[in-house]
Amino acid sequence: MPAVLDDGEKGADSNDNILSIPVSQAASLMLYGFARIGVASSGSAAPDTVGSTEIHGGFSMTCLSHSPLKVGHIVFGRGDLNGRDVMVAGLARAQNETIASAAVVLAAGTAFYHASLRRLGAEVLEFPDGHRLGAWLRTAARFARRDPREGSFTVLHGHGCRAVFLVTLLRLLRRPGWTSLPFVYTNHGFFEDSLLHRISLWWELFCLRWVDHYVVCSASQVARLRERGIWRHADVIANGVSLPPAGNSEEQRARAKQRLGLAADTPLVGMVGRLSSEKRPDIFLRACEIIATRHPDAHFLISGDGPLRERVQGWVADQSLAGQVHLVGHVEPIEHIYRALDVLMLTSDFEGSPLVVLEAMAAGLPVVATAVGGVPEVIDDGHDGLLASRRDPVHLAEAVGMLLESTELRSTIGQSARKRVVEQFTVEQMRDQLARVYENLAHPRTLHLTASGRRSGAAAVHDPEPVPARERG
Repeated sequence: MPAVLDDGEKGADSNDNILSIPVSQAASLMLYGFARIGVASSGSAAPDTVGSTEIHGGFSMTCLSHSPLKVGHIVFGRGDLNGRDVMVAGLARAQNETIASAAVVLAAGTAFYHASLRRLGAEVLEFPDGHRLGAWLRTAARFARRDPREGSFTVLHGHGCRAVFLVTLLRLLRRPGWTSLPFVYTNHGFFEDSLLHRISLWWELFCLRWVDHYVVCSASQVARLRERGIWRHADVIANGVSLPPAGNSEEQRARAKQRLGLAADTPLVGMVGRLSSEKRPDIFLRACEIIATRHPDAHFLISGDGPLRERVQGWVADQSLAGQVHLVGHVEPIEHIYRALDVLMLTSDFEGSPLVVLEAMAAGLPVVATAVGGVPEVIDDGHDGLLASRRDPVHLAEAVGMLLESTELRSTIGQSARKRVVEQFTVEQMRDQLARVYENLAHPRTLHLTASGRRSGAAAVHDPEPVPARERG
């Protein structure tokens, strides 16, 4: 049985060299220093709403003509792709499919990371890996030397804490272009399972002062902000996925299983995702042991990579199920995995709006998932999928067993799941909602004063909300 991950193990990554520590661990020192510089030069510690064009205590937004939007998505990768990276690549691809917009991913990462984004159809502008502090500072210097206006960008869109740290720094330093282009930031999920993640989240929320429009992917994130006493407006724009061809016949599933070396009638339960502490692969394997007691012919598949790969390999080797658990690493296209599975299991402790759940549902695959974060906003329990309690392998195993015992139930839930994605969670819907945000930021209307001195014609003007006093502490 796999050992349970202790909270102390999560995010623990020690190194005596300060240039090798994680970015978020050093954010307080760095951002404090640059915030002092920004305060001294601007006379303001935080952005203020000072009119239709002033957005950051003196930062002037350029009024742009209504030419097609060009979005620069800023993202820092780790080498292996996670759901956020796949989502960004899919969004950029969808934006490039319209005549109204274009998108480039400004990606800081390894050569493998850049190549993976391109395989997903994204246009990529490469920057070096910036995961650790020393590397992040070198990457930030590369960004600082580029004026995004020279690339004809009209909007910048950051994803992940390193992106918001970067743009905050460049705005405080008043680097050309970085203060004049509107900046949208999307948080893809709050992770507070370790001290490092909590420090990172604290600084991320502090940096919202330099964000023009804040986006989250689930209403649960808004509720979490309110619990922390943060009342900054946040738009909820759910993640979206591309729709694969409808239908997955038993014949197609049988061929997909045979490609994995399994018999066509073998029950197959899978986990797809990054092998990291918050995804809880240990809970998945414990649930598999319970499932196997009632379904001894079942097999289990783990697709993905990450920092826990070697530990997961060790857990599998120590299990009595060693011959029934298959570690297949990254598989592209991932649809080949969904086509082979009978049930997908998500065992995460924390999630925003998990892309893997949406992908599986779009493929008509029934999902059993922990009811965390935005998952209950995606899955209507008992209708589009089944929900289980967090860190409860018994509950997860019971839900999976119920599906394995009924082909009709799997089919009914799979069809309902795909219908829900079609209606609410396509990449085109996400693209169109974000387009309205970009338009309001990049193409403000001209303001006119009436005889009474009031504004007219300003409905489309985006004035970022001032940060409430209680946030500034």
